[in-house]
Amino acid sequence: MSVPAARFPPGGAMDLVVCDAQRAYGDALASVLANRGHRVVTVPDSGLPRAMGSGSPQVCVLELGAAVRAREAAALFPEVRIFVLTGRGDARVVRDLVAARAVGAASTMRRLDSVVRAIEEVGAGRTHYDPMLLRAALRPDQEMDDATAHRLAAYLTPREGEVLRRIVRGEDTRAMAGDMGVSITTVRSHVQNVLGKLNVHSRLAAVAFSLGHGLVSLRRDEAEVLTVV
Repeated sequence: MSVPAARFPPGGAMDLVVCDAQRAYGDALASVLANRGHRVVTVPDSGLPRAMGSGSPQVCVLELGAAVRAREAAALFPEVRIFVLTGRGDARVVRDLVAARAVGAASTMRRLDSVVRAIEEVGAGRTHYDPMLLRAALRPDQEMDDATAHRLAAYLTPREGEVLRRIVRGEDTRAMAGDMGVSITTVRSHVQNVLGKLNVHSRLAAVAFSLGHGLVSLRRDEAEVLTVV
């Protein structure tokens, strides 16, 4: 299924770097993104640092196997948002996404139009973690049962619980602050409290922990959008 070229809002075109060892998939993805008005550079793994440094991409798309490159890119260019593609569906996927500092991820088993929409979400400042990856990989921590996880969550204040639900929705700090009517500093404090009380080290890990232990529930619509309920 093709992606309509006019669906991305005017003025919202992105600069992207696509780095995929499976060139056929990467080239097809780059072609669709370009048809939707985005400016796309495709590079091999070895060309990623130069491409990141020579332009000003908002998003870098690469495969999970290039996690080392992703970490290097995130460290050198922290303003660039990392979007990961993977064909895996094992329980280590989320851990590897955290290591890659990804703010978005999609399975290569998805239709191309779905992947493109996910990349556009990330380019617009949101996060996106493919429901297919979450369902396959977010299994409860074998060292902690659900009852223990829920006891930890009981220490969250109502405000922190709201922040956790917003993290799972993929809201960024600025969006949370605006909707909640508080400062960005306050939101960051709430986020750190949530991570500390759940004993996790990143927002993505908090998503994994929460969904894996049923701290929040999700409803999936026909478009594969996850909604916190």
